[in-house]
Amino acid sequence: MRLADTFRLAWDEPELRQRILFIFAIFGIYAVGLQVSVPIRGFDAGTIEQLVKNSPLLQMLGLFGGRGIYRLSIFSLGLNPYITASIIMQLMKVAIPTLKREDQEGGQYARQRQAQRTKLLAIVLCIFQSIGFMSMLRAGLAELTLWDKIMIVLFWTAGAQFVLWLGEQIQEKAIGQGVSLMIFAGIVVG
Repeated sequence: MRLADTFRLAWDEPELRQRILFIFAIFGIYAVGLQVSVPIRGFDAGTIEQLVKNSPLLQMLGLFGGRGIYRLSIFSLGLNPYITASIIMQLMKVAIPTLKREDQEGGQYARQRQAQRTKLLAIVLCIFQSIGFMSMLRAGLAELTLWDKIMIVLFWTAGAQFVLWLGEQIQEKAIGQGVSLMIFAGIVVG
């Protein structure tokens, strides 16, 4: 069966069609959010774009985040903090015997606690990554007040958590791994 036939059959099934449309709606929300910049004074898009182009690290992070960093989008961090938090939590399960035992014996409750810890760690990483991004982009930003820096951190943290929430909605109501699909959407948009 060809790929086009598979898509046609999926589209003909009403429940699958609804799920596919839901995923496209989430992707649309994500694409719009990538266009919304953090409201700060002294934002010079041309300078920021040059800084990102000259930094391989920012380019790579921009690729996974739908190039939101180029516009200082509210979704600039994308899912990077959550992915990093997930990796750290997996390593901690290996390194800390009580976490490993809890994971093996705890069942659904342990998985929920693990997910909660990962989300909390992701929030902490959002803050640190926001500060790191600002320091890497300081030449493209005018003199920022403490309030401006706090606002950027808050917007980027909230944006990253919203992207994670969108991924969770896909996971619960549609088809596939939501976080993976949001990463895919970021790459496609970028």
